[in-house]
Amino acid sequence: MIGETQNLFDTKVESCSDLSVAPPCTCSCTLRQPPPPPPTALPFPAVEAIREKLEKWLLEIYKSSTFNVCKHQQLPMMSSHPMRLLVDPNAQPVAYHTPIPIPVHWQDDMKACLDQDVQLGVIEQ
Repeated sequence: MIGETQNLFDTKVESCSDLSVAPPCTCSCTLRQPPPPPPTALPFPAVEAIREKLEKWLLEIYKSSTFNVCKHQQLPMMSSHPMRLLVDPNAQPVAYHTPIPIPVHWQDDMKACLDQDVQLGVIEQ
């Protein structure tokens, strides 16, 4: 019964997000944006004495794109051609379906990492 209630709640939240009644992400992080074009010139000279100022400037420019590490927002999809794998055309494929076991002391951490990757849209379940 609880599982059915949870699924119903998730559906309502998704519907509200689709209708713009609720925000798509409930975290307080900056929304992910595509990276801006590279700067054509630096705002101040690139000297070691003001390295920290230059670093803060770069972090500010790319904070919503490259340096946005929010774990609650999906990663943007790439819009390029699929990657080509260069494989010998005469190679015979071999199916191997036995997963390699994860050591017991890493299982919880690995499960959390996989769940996070599913949430970010990196992998599908």
